[in-house]
Amino acid sequence: MGVIQKIQKGLQNNPIILPDGRTTLLGISGGIALYPLHADAASGLIRSTDEALYRAKKSNRGKILVAKTGDS
Repeated sequence: MGVIQKIQKGLQNNPIILPDGRTTLLGISGGIALYPLHADAASGLIRSTDEALYRAKKSNRGKILVAKTGDS
């Protein structure tokens, strides 16, 4: 099991108690961009990572997606 899967499983298995006594579960969505595949400068990597993050949030919360090649 990879690091991201371990974090996701840990969040799913540990409810958070809110100040009013209710409980909730946390989740994680993320985007990944790699140098130099997705961009060759920090600003392009941030843009590509952000695009992948928003795709992950739109498609199904709880996903980690890799940027599309050429998004920089």
